[in-house]
Amino acid sequence: MAGLVYGQLTAGHETTTALLATGIKELLAQRDRWAELCADPALAQVVRVNLKGPWLCAKACVPVMRDGGGGAIVNVSSATVLSGSPLWAHYVASKGGVMALTRAMAREAGDLGIRVNTIAPGFTLTDASRALIEDAETYGVARGAIKRSATPEDIVGTALYLASPASAFVTGQTIVVDGGRQFL
Repeated sequence: MAGLVYGQLTAGHETTTALLATGIKELLAQRDRWAELCADPALAQVVRVNLKGPWLCAKACVPVMRDGGGGAIVNVSSATVLSGSPLWAHYVASKGGVMALTRAMAREAGDLGIRVNTIAPGFTLTDASRALIEDAETYGVARGAIKRSATPEDIVGTALYLASPASAFVTGQTIVVDGGRQFL
């Protein structure tokens, strides 16, 4: 089922930070059902989780951050947006929307002292990906400059950087964390 993770990261500072990460596990299990997945109800669900989720979380966080003197919002998109993926048009479009939303929110919230950025992870080894993809341990490894799959721990450093004062002059950006599978 669709999942929305909303939490707070702290990196030794008082800036309020929201990590907005969304994803739909069913997409991995049902890749061969493109026409059905892209039907209006399925498309609406993907957009509701992947795009509306971060929008609603930001809507809730911005007043608190504004009143607290600023903050950082870290959205999670996908590196798949940069290359596309067969049978995943609705997912790719929704995650591309997160990148566009990030840029618009960065412009709108910058004068409030709020930075908005996106992490775009590549394929990441998780319990779900291991259960759903037969060769998850080696999936896409040959395409990367770093010859291994990502783990959630590989994504955390970027999230902490974007949440911390070390990125005080970074906003509206997407940072791809995919071991060098794609370069911008």
